[in-house]
Amino acid sequence: MNWGDCNFDGLLKLQEQIDTLAYNLYQSGFQQFCEQCANELADELLRRVKKRTPVGIKPTWAFERAENDDIISTGEGVSKREKLEAVWAGYQGGHMRRSWEVQPVKKEGNTYIIKVINFARYASYVEFGHRQTPGRYVPALGVTLKKPWVPGQRILTIEEEKMRQQIQQFLDKKLEQFLKGALGNG
Repeated sequence: MNWGDCNFDGLLKLQEQIDTLAYNLYQSGFQQFCEQCANELADELLRRVKKRTPVGIKPTWAFERAENDDIISTGEGVSKREKLEAVWAGYQGGHMRRSWEVQPVKKEGNTYIIKVINFARYASYVEFGHRQTPGRYVPALGVTLKKPWVPGQRILTIEEEKMRQQIQQFLDKKLEQFLKGALGNG
């Protein structure tokens, strides 16, 4: 009985490529590839968070309101508008946006840890919300507070969740590129 001839050249070539891949993974450092991916993800998250972070502006409406409002007490010879101008002199928005930073990526077990932090002292209040006293007058803004709670904007929380939904697609693409390069098909 004759079963026919088989050509195993394709399988032998695949075996060689797999051996080469395993050696390349060991030599070139799959860990380095993983760290590179983690750093790229961290940089992308930082970029998104900074883009989403609001930048404060001078409350020009408060200056207009100050002309007619009797709430602001002023010293002799100082107008309400001049007092507000003194409070807001030299104001430059964007401190919170500039305060975002990525810590170096750390590996714990098989997990890479990405830490994005903000050094602005008020960042947690913007992120998670804060209490305030209704009826309290804020001279710098020229307003009386109305609500007892200001909800957080969840800047980092929302962008982190968006990244979690897209991470598998990103990693699949990077791994495919890596494997093509390792197999010599890139």
